[in-house]
Order: sequence, then C-alpha cells, then structure tokens
Amino acid sequence: MAVLELYNDLREETLLLDWPVYVVRQWKPAAVRGESGSETLEIEIHGIDHSAVYAHASTLEVWLNDAAEATDDGRVSPLWIRHTPTGRAQRQARVRGGSLDTADYVGYTSHGCMLDALLVITREQARGTEGTLPLTNVHGTDVQTGLTVDNAAEAALNNWVGIVGDDVEGDLPAPFRLVFQNTYNNDRRLAQIYYGLRHISTGPTHGAFLQDASSAVEGLDMYTDADANLDTVLRGAGAVVAQWQFASAATRTWEGTWFAFVVGEFDADTEYWLETSLIETELTETKALTPPVSAVAADHIIPLGTIELPPWPKVAPPALPYLFDLVLKSDDNTAETTLDYVLFIPTDLGIRKIAYRAYNAVYQQYTVDDGINDEVAAHYTARAGSIVLGTGQRPKLVPGRDQRLYFVQIGDQGDVLKSRTMSVRVEYAARFALL
Repeated sequence: MAVLELYNDLREETLLLDWPVYVVRQWKPAAVRGESGSETLEIEIHGIDHSAVYAHASTLEVWLNDAAEATDDGRVSPLWIRHTPTGRAQRQARVRGGSLDTADYVGYTSHGCMLDALLVITREQARGTEGTLPLTNVHGTDVQTGLTVDNAAEAALNNWVGIVGDDVEGDLPAPFRLVFQNTYNNDRRLAQIYYGLRHISTGPTHGAFLQDASSAVEGLDMYTDADANLDTVLRGAGAVVAQWQFASAATRTWEGTWFAFVVGEFDADTEYWLETSLIETELTETKALTPPVSAVAADHIIPLGTIELPPWPKVAPPALPYLFDLVLKSDDNTAETTLDYVLFIPTDLGIRKIAYRAYNAVYQQYTVDDGINDEVAAHYTARAGSIVLGTGQRPKLVPGRDQRLYFVQIGDQGDVLKSRTMSVRVEYAARFALL
C-alpha cells in the first residue's frame, strides 16, 4: 500500500497523509527537475469536532512555516515529504514551504467533522536512500569500504576511481559525498586535494595522461631523479621549459575539456603557461592555451586551468595528417625550473579543491567533502572541525553513465610525491524528478 507522509526533523514527528486525519482526495505528482517545484494536493482534514479540525489545520500551517524559515546550512532539514509507492523504495524531498487554503465552513460526517483544503507543498528534488557506491581501479573491483588512490598515472598506479553507470540510479544528476582518508604513512601531511569528474561516454576513455619530462622533444636539460614520476626531470633556465609533439593518431581519444597541472619546482613569481602550435603542411598557427600563472616557491604544483584538447574546434578539425606541439613556457629565461610532468585531468565541470587551513591531515585522518549536505569537514577518530575549505563547483553523478573521479594529492611541503596514497569512498542518494 502506498504511503504519503510529512516528517518534521526538529519535532521528530510524522503526519500521515491518510485516514483518519489528513485524507488525500486528489494528487497528481509534479516533476521537479530544477532547484524546487510545487506539489498540489486536495485533502480532507478530519476531527471529532470543529476545534479538532482547526487544530489539525493549524499543525500543517506551523510545519510549513518551519520549512520556510529553515536555514540553508545543510545540517537540519526541518520538514520532509516522503512517498513510498507499492513495491518501490521510499523517496523523500526537503520541503521549502507551502500554503494551506481551507474552505469557509466545516462539514459533518458520520465520524465527526471534515474541512476541505488545498495543500500546496514547495519541495526540492526527490531523493532515495543514501548508500555507498562500488568503486573500481587497479587496486580493487566494486570496493565500497574505501579504495586506494595513487598520486600518479602509471600501469600499476591509478589516480582515479571508476563508477559503473548502472550503479548510479535515479533520473537526475545527483550530488555526492566524498570521504578521503590519508593513507600515506609519513611526516609529510596531506594539505590539498584536487579532483574532477568526467562522464566517460562524453569524452576520452583512457583517463588522465601525463606529459613526462622524458617524452619532451625540446626544453631544459634532462636529469635522473628517483622521486620524479617516471624517474626523470627537466632542469635549468629558459623560456621554453618543455615541448612535446603529437601526431593526429595520438589525439583521437582526447576530445573534451581537461584541467592542466604542472608538477615540479618553480621559481617564485615567475609566470608559466601552455602554448600550442598547430603544424599543418607549411602552415603553423600558435596560440596560448592557458593564461600566465605565477608560481609560488613553496608549492610543487601549478594549476594552469581548463583547456580544450585537441586545441581546435570539434566541428572543423584540420586536414590530416598534421602535427601539433604543446609547449610549457616561462616569462623569465633566467628562472630556475625543474619539471617533473604536466598532468591533464579530464573533467566536465572544472576542478574542485579541498585545502586545509591549518594542521593538515595526518596519517589515517579523514576529510569529507559533502555535496549532499553542502559542507566540508575534517575528522580524526571522534573529533571533527571546520578547518578545511572547499572551492570550485562540485560535480554531480549522472545516472546510467560510466564515470571517473580523478585526484591530485599535495603534501604540506608542496610536494606531489608519486608514493603518496589515500583511500576514497563515495556516498550518494539517487535524485528523482517525481516523488
């Protein structure tokens, strides 16, 4: 039997929209695809006498007022409307307000008194029950307890987790909660996390890719460095830090939006940027891909920004065959630079950054970026605090599409060590247009 009810979080009480008090005479569920929409219900309010009927009506109005005056801090949602159709799991939606328009008179029934009313409920999108999504990468398949994420993209190291589209239910994009645990057992604490999400069906299937120092065709002098991603760095001074060249066949799976990070050691206040040169027969066209970004001496990573790769309009690619270059440049040819790699992370909505304002995350400490309740928190055993800050738009999971979350971990010394690891868990509640 279908159940429709209101639940008040603050009062810890439930009003059943059914006999014997609030009887729904007519309700056509409304689809809510934006931030909010309205449900209209024709109801009968029953009671043993006039006073009881009006008391029941007053209760509804008080609850709707609770919902309208609720804050948006995400911690308490005073009023919910819940619907459990026959044979289907319960869905609920936060109520933002509404109205109760009652008839001018009270009628009589064999059980007492009855008042006709029109109940309008303004609600958010409906959501299902919260759960943990199975995650997959080289370290495990369908893991729900926390999957290891590396800080490099090599054969045995994955800086991403994969989510199967069939595991994401619902019919609307859904916010999610990311739970990170620092599993790098070292004095270098975890200070920052960057992450982005790409729906695999709308872009490249091979994931993040590196332009390592060892694959540069021009640039600074090459040195061996065991701490580097592939044990090689470019080091020295010059306006051209590194240059890589690609043939057409190498770029066919790249199409889409990427976020570029440069990893290494950089001169303070020197600006770095990416350029591209498209080489087609005898024509060469050069343009900047990212704006110049000033380096910070303490950081070993520079977020250069979002770019499109390949760097030409999708509808009119150049004639084949062709070559194009990616060039990392510096505005000071005397600045000392050490380049480890340039990391390109595929993303649909840009990059989200989680940064500690103080103390940073020690070994085994948890960090939570909660898109469901719109909060960021740090947790260590039973203690919690607001010492972390989240910036950048949170991505959402899309039902029915395979997708990946990509991560970059930065230590408290600005390091981007490939030996750094963390554990990742993803929790979400499916979103629905209909209650």
